[in-house]
Amino acid sequence: MRQPLKRMHIYEDLKRSISAGVYHQGAFLPNELILAEKYGVARETLRSVLKLLEEDMLIERIRSRGTRVCGSIQAPLTFLSPCPDFFYGNARSPGMIKSLQILNGLSRVAYEHGCRLETTPISPTNSPDNIDWRGLEHINSNSRVVVFSTWGKKVFAFLRERACRVALCIGETEYNQYHDAAWRKWFVQVENNTQLIEEAVDILHAKGYRKIGLAYWENLLLPGHPVLAGFRRSLKRHRADDTLFRPFKSGTNDDIRRQMMQFYDDARFDALILAPLLTEHPRFDLHFNRNYGLPESVRLLTLLDTEDNRNSFPPISSMTYPMEEIGRRAAERLLAPEWRTETIFVDALFINHEVQS
Repeated sequence: MRQPLKRMHIYEDLKRSISAGVYHQGAFLPNELILAEKYGVARETLRSVLKLLEEDMLIERIRSRGTRVCGSIQAPLTFLSPCPDFFYGNARSPGMIKSLQILNGLSRVAYEHGCRLETTPISPTNSPDNIDWRGLEHINSNSRVVVFSTWGKKVFAFLRERACRVALCIGETEYNQYHDAAWRKWFVQVENNTQLIEEAVDILHAKGYRKIGLAYWENLLLPGHPVLAGFRRSLKRHRADDTLFRPFKSGTNDDIRRQMMQFYDDARFDALILAPLLTEHPRFDLHFNRNYGLPESVRLLTLLDTEDNRNSFPPISSMTYPMEEIGRRAAERLLAPEWRTETIFVDALFINHEVQS
């Protein structure tokens, strides 16, 4: 039999075996040597057949493990990122740091399940108003999608229409502000902003600080903002001044520095809780207090843990969410045989970088 005909004969035979359940969904095919011997062909010929079956999405080649027959569980995990170059040149962005931590958790579980993991950009230009709908067209009812934050909330209706499994991770502020009826059919993990800020205040108060400040962004003044509400509630519980907070306006390093120095002149706090985005500014060196124009005696506590926290002078402790665990939990829920929807609140952890005496 000529090679092209032989190849198609093997292709059709394997296809029939898969359809008939001889090789059932999720099972591994015999290894290449055994199949090549069975059909009396060279391994290269067999590999060309397997490539055709892979293109038809009937099988999946898993490196170092073999060839598995595709079933519904073999739909890849799809992580929606803001744009194609989101993970390049964004090294200090809190969103990028958290996304990478989530991806690490997803990747570990995907590997354990022999499942593919893909990242799909929402926008070609990093704009939530410029959605690449064609790039999302491959998402269907078998898809398993992971979404971080409500930045791409304009795709929520699309995901609802596609009736795919969705794992969403958002902050409590976003959860309250953008709550969507579609989330009832999703697995939602909410960063517990109330617990985050209350525990941050409690930790600083326990260390003897009595004038605790909060530097946050302008959305801090939104009605019912959980960070501001938790900050004031915790300080009132300690019978301390609950008015030392300041919403910051976005700007250059110099703009942030000026706002910080003005905040300190007005409040004279002895400890300061910093919002995640504010830890990006200013970037003169790793001496945060000097960068901000703050006295050495002011104790800083950030609401995101980064490498800078460990390398700064002195090291800065933080409150941070277990993003890798959030990613693992999302992947495990998405890959489970039975889809269970749920909304859970995830507490932040205290990361202590102080030098122990």
